[in-house]
Amino acid sequence: MLRPLQFAWNDGLGAGTPGVEPYVPGNGTGSMIGDDTSPSYIEESIVHGGNQSMPYWYDNKKQGFSAYSEAKLTLTEPSDWTANGIQTLSLWFFGFPTNMPGQLYVKINGFKVPHDGDANNLMQAVWQPWNIDLASFDVNLQSVTTMAIGIEGSDAVGKLLFDDIRLYAYERQLITPGDPGNAGLVTHYKLDQNAICACIRTAERFLAAVRPAARSRPAPV
Repeated sequence: MLRPLQFAWNDGLGAGTPGVEPYVPGNGTGSMIGDDTSPSYIEESIVHGGNQSMPYWYDNKKQGFSAYSEAKLTLTEPSDWTANGIQTLSLWFFGFPTNMPGQLYVKINGFKVPHDGDANNLMQAVWQPWNIDLASFDVNLQSVTTMAIGIEGSDAVGKLLFDDIRLYAYERQLITPGDPGNAGLVTHYKLDQNAICACIRTAERFLAAVRPAARSRPAPV
């Protein structure tokens, strides 16, 4: 069974079996990508675009792990996020009422920008947009190699869904609060099982994956 999300987004547990290729060790944080209760290991019922969304479990109280949660995507090659007038990074997240919220953030090339909304938004069971001015990232945007999503806060435990990571040639305040659609869209990173990084100028890439032996789903929150 393909499990490309777990190999593309490096979480606290990693993916695969040590000594057996492909294998990616975990980063030691409280994050876990995917859902072992789903046949595809990905959310298929609650989606924003396409057919699937990315389950993101976080547990900052997990014994033996760092007191924060983070999952990082490493691009297959550096990407120029200034090309074609790109100004805004847009993504969507979906929360759950049982979550213990924390501080959501995004990192680009290691530089962190915190979510500017209420932390309790992580408890809202609706799709919520987060539009980020790329000028907020004090990094070389002409050579983007990594993107990470994380949650800080010592009591933060729960689950989020993420979908439709997009780059727009608009300022964030000019992007429609609802679904911004494709106007001004330059790049679209899907979070479907078979479309980890589908850019409009690049074919979708597929990653072979195996069921990790050491992964376990966090307790329900």
